[in-house]
Amino acid sequence: MNQRQVNRSLAGRNEGVPMHVLALLADLENNQIDSPDIKRRMTDLLDEIDRLGREHLTPIGRELTAAIKAAEVAAEVAAEVATEVQRLLRAADK
Repeated sequence: MNQRQVNRSLAGRNEGVPMHVLALLADLENNQIDSPDIKRRMTDLLDEIDRLGREHLTPIGRELTAAIKAAEVAAEVAAEVATEVQRLLRAADK
C-alpha cells in the first residue's frame, strides 16, 4: 500500500474511515436514534482523523516525495559515474 492509498483509506472523506463514520451518523439520524454519546464519539473520531491527516499524513507524504526524488537523483548520478568510470577504464586499456 503506498502513501496515497494510506491517506485515502484513513482520512479520505469519500472512501476512507470518515466515509464509514459519516454513514453511521446518517443512519442514526435516518432511523431517529437518539444517542448523543455515540454522535459525540463519532464526531470526535472525525475530528481526530482530520487532525491526523493535516498534522501527520500530509507532512509524511511530502517527506516521502522528497526522499523519492532525492533517491532518483542519486541513482541518476550513480549511473553517470558508472558510465564515466567504464569509459575511463576502456580508455586506460587502450
